[in-house]
Amino acid sequence: MARKSLGVVSIGDCPVAMTPRRDGSLTFVDDYRRMLAGAELNVCIGCARLQISAGMISRVSDDPFGWYVVRSLRAEGVDVSHIATDDPRRPAALLFKERLPGAAGNFRVYYHRRDAAACKVEFTDGMASYVSRARAFLYTGIFPALSAVNHRTLLRLLDAAKAAGVMRVFDPNIRMKLLRTPARARRLLRPLAAQADLVLLGEAEAEMLYGAADAEALFARLAQDGVTHAALKRGDAGAQAVRDGRQFEVPAHPAPAVVDTCGAGDAFNAGYLSALLHGFATKPALRLAAYCAAQVVASESDNEALPSWNDARALGMPPKIAR
Repeated sequence: MARKSLGVVSIGDCPVAMTPRRDGSLTFVDDYRRMLAGAELNVCIGCARLQISAGMISRVSDDPFGWYVVRSLRAEGVDVSHIATDDPRRPAALLFKERLPGAAGNFRVYYHRRDAAACKVEFTDGMASYVSRARAFLYTGIFPALSAVNHRTLLRLLDAAKAAGVMRVFDPNIRMKLLRTPARARRLLRPLAAQADLVLLGEAEAEMLYGAADAEALFARLAQDGVTHAALKRGDAGAQAVRDGRQFEVPAHPAPAVVDTCGAGDAFNAGYLSALLHGFATKPALRLAAYCAAQVVASESDNEALPSWNDARALGMPPKIAR
């Protein structure tokens, strides 16, 4: 088997988030802060900070937005060798957050992704080789929902990952603005989940995809599809996992504050996957995942508060990792 050169490889779009500096309708907001966004890149950044090497496959616009994405990921230690600069006529994917008055973390998101750089990413043998050299391949439901081209590319990369013995990790990350109906979400995403070695999902996603209102029912239905390792993210109710027939549960880690819950699920994924790749057992992996999620909800950014390995040592993780 070829030597594994990276811990985690993922594929997805890399949107730039424009976050308002105050609450209120975007009709009246005129002061924004630019940030990185995107479920897959959030996980890659989180893994890199936890000493698991990570790389992204994507396309970005050939303009200051695209250059900002590549420069920022490189600064985080994420490998960008498979992020292509697209035709300058292809725009950047943008999202605008709207901070609504009321409870902390109350927001609405407006996406501008149509015909953006990563909406149609054609498969290449180079991508397959890159995935084959990773220990884990993370994919979400967002990338294949962007276009039929992306869906075909993902399926071929999953074949490459399986052939190379790479752990396939799936988070549905349901975006109804892309999928439009629950029925279409089930048709697209359940077959993708069935190809995974590990499925990570939230309660609303479990209900939509599997009609499962609790962990017991969810894990049973995943097992029927051949998935024997899964984690259920339950927000402030904690998290549960099943692995080869054994179930585990941890409480939520106390959050320093609740500012914005967007990105918490990605932080959980990064913590859980990093811990597994470091060789930790399931319950410590859940604890690290819950800790990562709690740090991110205290920040307005989806990824700036992702913890480092030194931060995670407060949970009793060892100071050095045997590679």
